[in-house]
Amino acid sequence: MNDTNDSRIEKLLKAILGQEVQLEPRESRVERLLYAILTGGSHDEPTLSEMEDILLCILHGERYDGQTNSRINALLKVKANGGSYDEPRLSRIEELIYEWINGGDISTYTGTLPATLQTVAGFLESYKIWGNPTGCGERTSNLFDESTIEVGGLSPSTGAEITNSARRRSGFILVESSTDYGLSREITSSGSHFWVIAYDESKNIVTDATTFETFSGVLIKGNELTDSQWTFATTPTTRYIRWYVTYNNSYKNIMLNLGSAPLPYEPYGYKLPILSDSTENDIYIGDTQLAKDEYVDSETGKIYRYVDGTLTPTDPPAPLPLIPTAAGETTISYGGAGVQPEKVELKYRK
Repeated sequence: MNDTNDSRIEKLLKAILGQEVQLEPRESRVERLLYAILTGGSHDEPTLSEMEDILLCILHGERYDGQTNSRINALLKVKANGGSYDEPRLSRIEELIYEWINGGDISTYTGTLPATLQTVAGFLESYKIWGNPTGCGERTSNLFDESTIEVGGLSPSTGAEITNSARRRSGFILVESSTDYGLSREITSSGSHFWVIAYDESKNIVTDATTFETFSGVLIKGNELTDSQWTFATTPTTRYIRWYVTYNNSYKNIMLNLGSAPLPYEPYGYKLPILSDSTENDIYIGDTQLAKDEYVDSETGKIYRYVDGTLTPTDPPAPLPLIPTAAGETTISYGGAGVQPEKVELKYRK
C-alpha cells in the first residue's frame, strides 16, 4: 500500500504492526489512544465512544465485556479479550486490526538474560531456555515430592500400618527438629481423613509431639478433610513426618513448606522465575536442574534432557506458561536466586 493514501488511523495501526511509517499529529481521541498503545504511554481522558472504551481496555490490559455495534468494534473486542475472528474483512482498517489480532510478524531473540524487547503491543509466542553447566534454576518451596506416594494406610486406633487399596501415604519426609512448618492441600472430595504423623530418627512414631494431637495413642496433626491448611512445630525428637489419607483422590496440590504459615502451591522441584513487566510466570523444570544443552520448550510443553547420552523429551511437573507482554517496551529478566540460564530463545510478535 502507498502510505500517502493512508489515514492517520491506518498509519498508527501499521506502526503497531511494526511497519515503518511517518506519523502525523494525533487529533482525535481514537488516534491518541492508538498512539498510547503504540508507545506504551497512558491515556486518562474521558471516553465517549464504544471504540474508545475498547481501546482503553487494550491499553491497560483489561477485558471488554460490553456490546459491540460495529465490525471494527467486534474485532477490537477480540483483541482485548483474546480469541479469534474469522469473518471477512472489508475495509483496510478492519484488515489491519485483523492482522493486529493475529500478532503481525514474529521476531526472535536469542541470547542471555536479562533482555529488553520492543514488543509493541505484542506477546511472547514461545520460548526455549537452556541450562547452565553448573545447573539452572532454584528449588521451589515445596518439600513434598508427589512421586513418593504409596498405597498403604495407618490405623488411628493402634498406629499400626494396614493394607488397603483405597488408602495412600507419603514417603518419609525429612524435616528439621523444633521447626515451624506450613501444610496445605486442595480438597477434591469429602468423607476422608488426612493425618500427619511425626517420626523420630529411627522412623518410630514420636512420643513428645505436644503440638500434635494424641488420638488413641497415635500422635497426629489434622483429622477431618475440611482442614485444608495447617501449621505445626516439630519437636526435639522429630526427624521425619509422613501423611496418610483414608481415600485416594480426595486431595491434590499438597504443599509442605518451612515457616509459620502455608505458602501458595508450587510443584516440587526447580523453577525459573521469568519476569515480564509486572507479570511473573514461574517456569518449572522438574526435580533435576537443567544442565548444559538441556532445555525447556514452551511449544512442545516438554523438558529435554540427556538420558543415556540422548537428548530426550520428558514431561514437566506443571504446564509451561506463556508469558504475556505489555504494550511498548517489555523487559524479560531472570528473577531467580539460583543459577542463571545459559541461553534463551524468545519468539515474540510485534
